Formats: sequence, structure tokens, C-alpha cells
Amino acid sequence: MASLAIFLSQSARLTAGFEYWTLESRRQAEARQGQLQTSALWLRDAAGRQHLAFDAAAGSGNKGGIAHKSERLYLVDFIYTRCASVCLALGSEFQQAQALLSAESDTSVGLLSLSIAPDEDSGVDLAKYANRFGANPQHWQVMAPLDQEQSTRYLRELGVVALPDGQGGYVHNGDIHLIDAAGRVRGIWNYGDWRQALAAAQHLAHANGGGS
Repeated sequence: MASLAIFLSQSARLTAGFEYWTLESRRQAEARQGQLQTSALWLRDAAGRQHLAFDAAAGSGNKGGIAHKSERLYLVDFIYTRCASVCLALGSEFQQAQALLSAESDTSVGLLSLSIAPDEDSGVDLAKYANRFGANPQHWQVMAPLDQEQSTRYLRELGVVALPDGQGGYVHNGDIHLIDAAGRVRGIWNYGDWRQALAAAQHLAHANGGGS
């Protein structure tokens, strides 16, 4: 009975009092309610340049920021460059999203692929992934946190699961996250729903006064 009580107590804390049984449903609810907030994150690109992203104090208009506009929205996914499954699907879908943004000359929404394995994904690896899918930096950037500690912290803030699979890879979340310049998560979609994610991002960007 004691062990059952401990289990129930721990489960209640994890799921906010059983209101949301799974972590994923809780993340979805927090995003809808504007309660999922991340902190600023320093990133490096394939050339080793450092960029500050999602800075609530300064927005992404700060010097060295990844965005071209202070209120630019980003669709963010998480990859590692050796992944041969969900990351390839994410790359293909961001490739299609980029084509739509390019055709519409829309720079109000950016695409950002973040490595979950920054200690393993070198600049060369990031460049190869970007080149494989034809990522155009104007619309789509492939980057990594500066180190694994920062990556782990950021994934934890988002509730993204990324676990070693015992074979040199990772089992990880394939969702697409809509994140604004201040680090607020405005929506979460399954990677198969990239069209809905892009439409929502464009609608929000234009509603906020962002243009193409």
C-alpha cells in the first residue's frame, strides 16, 4: 500500500494532478494556454558563429540574434545528423515548408532545426544535414546549442524527450514547435502536421503585424 501511495503521489505531480496523464498532453495544454516558456539559448551554426535565440529581454533583434526581425516566429524541430528515421522525415517536411515560404517570399516565419547532440554534431555535420535538404539560411537554419548541458536544459524546459537508444543514436520527440522571439511556445504539432504548423505560424505572424 505504501508503494502504491508513493506511485500515485509521484504520478500526480508529473501529470498536474491527473488532469493530463501524459507529458505530451500536458505540453500541448501548456502551449495552448501560453504557459510553456523557454529561456534564451546560445547556438552555433555550421561555421562556428554564435547566435543568441529566444531572448525574452531583447527578442531576436539583438546583435548576434538568429532572426532578421524582432518579432520573427520560428518553427523548431529537434534532430541529430546521424539519425536515419524521424530526422529524415523532419528534414523532408521542412524542405517542403521552405519551398512554400520561398514561393511566397515570406520571411516572417523561420525554420530552425536544433541538434540534440551538440557534442557529437560538428559544424561539418550540421552543414551536411543542411546541404542534404537544401536549407536556405534565409528561411531555414540548422544549428546546435554550444554544449550538451545547454541542450539538455533546453529540452527539459520544453518537455522534449531525447534518450540514448543504446546503439549510438537517440529515441526522441519529433514534434514541431512554434516559438516566438521571446521563447514562448505558441503551439506544438506532430511532424506529420507540418502544413498546419506553418499555416498557424504565418497566421500569427501576420496577425502580429509581420509581413512577407
